[in-house]
Amino acid sequence: MSRKSTKSRVERIREDLMQYISDQGMYGEYLTDLVDDYCSLWEVKEMLIADIKKRGVAIEWKNSETSKGKKKNDSVGELTKINMQMIKILNQLNISPKTLAMTGGDADDEEDF
Repeated sequence: MSRKSTKSRVERIREDLMQYISDQGMYGEYLTDLVDDYCSLWEVKEMLIADIKKRGVAIEWKNSETSKGKKKNDSVGELTKINMQMIKILNQLNISPKTLAMTGGDADDEEDF
């Protein structure tokens, strides 16, 4: 992303979403709450991605010298669930990457949707 700012990425995403719904003539605490929920999920998504990058998709476990193996990293499944919930929130706000691209949204931000 080429923008230089003291604001965090999630703050910029929140501003973009709030600006979009305002431009569409949509107002209300319900919508603000949905945007805040989206931003909270975005932060969780980033933590899950960091965990997967750090530990991988499969992690080793060991209960004793003879009881050990590999299992899937639970962050992978949780990431899928978080992404689906984020998409549902965007759908409730009538927002899609295509919609944002048509209204002049930042193309770099499309990966977050």
